[in-house]
Amino acid sequence: MNSPEMRSSIARSIRKRGSTDLSFLDMGSYELYEMHFSLTIVGRDESRWDAYAFEHREPDDEFGQTIDELAEDPDIMMEDPVIGSVEEESCDANHPIWSPRNYYIRVTEMRSKQVLKEWTHLIRKLERTIKIRHHPHALFCQSCVNPQPAETESSKLALEWSSQTLDLLQRLRIPLKRTIHHWNRFSASDGDISYLLDLCREELRLENIRENFEALIDLEQDLAALEDYCSGKQHSVLQTVHLLHAMHETSKEKHRSAELTVLLISPVALASAFFSIPSPVFSFERNSTTFVVAVFVIFLILALYFPLTRVLVGFKQWSNWKRGVLRWVWERKAGRWMLIRVARRLGRSIRVPEELLDEKQAPALPFAA
Repeated sequence: MNSPEMRSSIARSIRKRGSTDLSFLDMGSYELYEMHFSLTIVGRDESRWDAYAFEHREPDDEFGQTIDELAEDPDIMMEDPVIGSVEEESCDANHPIWSPRNYYIRVTEMRSKQVLKEWTHLIRKLERTIKIRHHPHALFCQSCVNPQPAETESSKLALEWSSQTLDLLQRLRIPLKRTIHHWNRFSASDGDISYLLDLCREELRLENIRENFEALIDLEQDLAALEDYCSGKQHSVLQTVHLLHAMHETSKEKHRSAELTVLLISPVALASAFFSIPSPVFSFERNSTTFVVAVFVIFLILALYFPLTRVLVGFKQWSNWKRGVLRWVWERKAGRWMLIRVARRLGRSIRVPEELLDEKQAPALPFAA
């Protein structure tokens, strides 16, 4: 049995089992799925043999019509499901390949081409995305001279992004290296490829297979270079985080020392200056008691002034940081789409910096400038 309901259920189980969310790369709604294909050919001789293929398909693909369903439609070419198809290239099952070795070469050529196509698309997409975002912390680290907690937190977010990207690249190299390892064993001088070398008519297909796997080897090297690139950027971001943290702690220590100095010296200095005025501003007796009271009052005023100043400055920095985050998200297509969708769903306006809004687009967007 291979009903549409069963195929849909299998597709859902595959989607849950082997998917990797790539949304953190700012590539849009991309998900990565593992695929696997294996082929076994058994038989007594070249006229009596069977091929068994097992494939872990893409979840978005239909699990395919059965051979019987395809046979009912005379306008549809019966594509060989084992050989598959790549870029409109396929094999007609109505014209079968009778030789098991020729059939194996044909399947290997087509499937290796499919694997190469998928890996090429993925790695090139990752290269473009990572090179664009190789400084995701640059927007937030503009105040390194006077670092604030917002910049430190932003750098920590950048470090998390770098770690996620590096982990993804390391996990991607494992199956690619495994595929190349199996090919090296197969194509070795004492490997199983020796059973196919006497097929003169298949020399071109064997050469195509070699070229496909050589291209995979180049892609694995590109992936390794990309991993080294991200590792270097992660190290740079980590150093930035440590530097900002150290500078922030140093800045806080300087502020504490300055505040302590002001609290200890300024009350006495201000009270002394006030009491040294020839004509007093306030009509009270100037003696040691009133001097001590004046010092104490000035001390209390300064003790309240410093915390209040920190609160106001912190609020301003938090507002600027939120504005910077909004700018960074808005300048990315996926982030802009996300903000618009959230605003529409919440039924409310989100304030966007005026310089980021296109006057022609502003009336159509659910944002308030």
